[in-house]
Amino acid sequence: MRTHTGEKPFRCQECGKTFSQLRNFKYHRSVHEGTREFAATCPECGKLFNDRGYLSSHMKIHRNRKEYGCEFCGKSFNQRVAYNMHVRIHTGEKPHQCPTCGKTFSRKMLLKQHLRIHTGEKPFSCSVCGKCFADRSNMTLHMRLHSGEKPYQCTVCCKSFTKKHHLKTHINYHTGLKPYACSKCGLHFSQSSNMRTHHKKCNGPPAGAPPPPAPGAAPNASPPTDAPPPAMAAGRLVLAAPGHQLVISPPPAELQPPAEATTC
Repeated sequence: MRTHTGEKPFRCQECGKTFSQLRNFKYHRSVHEGTREFAATCPECGKLFNDRGYLSSHMKIHRNRKEYGCEFCGKSFNQRVAYNMHVRIHTGEKPHQCPTCGKTFSRKMLLKQHLRIHTGEKPFSCSVCGKCFADRSNMTLHMRLHSGEKPYQCTVCCKSFTKKHHLKTHINYHTGLKPYACSKCGLHFSQSSNMRTHHKKCNGPPAGAPPPPAPGAAPNASPPTDAPPPAMAAGRLVLAAPGHQLVISPPPAELQPPAEATTC
């Protein structure tokens, strides 16, 4: 009934947040206190969940049962939540709106994280140095500074990284891929940061310069021409151009160099 009435009798004394369900309130308190009361570990891969309710959904990944197919692109998912989030990429739907600034989000979790910008809430704290964070992912990345953990490894050179997108950018060096283009001059870069730095200083292509080649195009390719190839007529070279004709005759015999002697 509290879902309909909006009643939230359970209030966190530390941050003031209220809850309609006792279990959700207890879980929230465990976040502040840093306990593992609701934690559970996946028996297949060892992944740790702070809320055991997420474990059953996670187990579908190991069963590899992809029951939900996208009607737009055919991609399939083993979790309905993941399927719903994916479909919104196609539809552009963002049903979750911030009541403070009006910004909209495709996922409720993203809105929840965004609201902390307005409230200043930082419920996740580093167990080593005590630094607080608004969302768990930033805290996890921060913890790797203390532990030295680098879980993302390049399969080509074995270099490791703390962040997945750092590995993705690094792989561009091996493949030669340059997906980031300057909108002013068209120059391509393997890293978005290098492109942004270049873009700030770029004044566009020089006057009269040809447009940059498209990705994958052969460099320095000669432009096509409709001019016919040079023709030979009675020992004379004939160069033809629209409306003009240039004839180059060979020099007189007395001015030609003697032929080299050949031996059989």
